[in-house]
Amino acid sequence: MIRTFYETQKYLGFLVCSDTHKVVGPRLTSPKIVDKDSACMNLPNEKPPTPISADHKTMCKFSDAESQKFRPVWMAIKELVDSSPRVSVSQPLICA
Repeated sequence: MIRTFYETQKYLGFLVCSDTHKVVGPRLTSPKIVDKDSACMNLPNEKPPTPISADHKTMCKFSDAESQKFRPVWMAIKELVDSSPRVSVSQPLICA
């Protein structure tokens, strides 16, 4: 199963060159970097994208487990774990 997320707020930031990581433009207000349509990969095992109430930079930064942004991410992880196949190991695994 594939889970994706997208931000619901506009990004307030600077243009940064991806090669040099240097600021190359002024502070800007840009549209959302990943909108709902962009978050969807159209794969057969994909769940509908989940909105996160944040901008692109802050959507994965949680103040604590009670954060409003944390709950949908936690629930998606929990759903993946709960739906995964159970594996029983009767003998220790030996890695060569």
